[in-house]
Amino acid sequence: MGRILDTVPSSSNPGKTYDIIEGKDGVIYCTCTAWKMRKTCKHLKEWTQKNLTPENLVKDDPDSLDEVVSAEVQKLLSK
Repeated sequence: MGRILDTVPSSSNPGKTYDIIEGKDGVIYCTCTAWKMRKTCKHLKEWTQKNLTPENLVKDDPDSLDEVVSAEVQKLLSK
């Protein structure tokens, strides 16, 4: 397993939480079912948006968050 970066609440199941984890391979993932099935989820997107630093974003590009998340997913799928 990796390092737990954060625990986020479920929006559809009160009292349920999911962990955002940085794996030993450097990939950041979520413990929810959506991430396990599709390798993306709203929890990870929201966490990434909240925790990205300005230097990780493409200046003046509103789609840069999706690009960063997509790149992380591609890294995971290529392994």
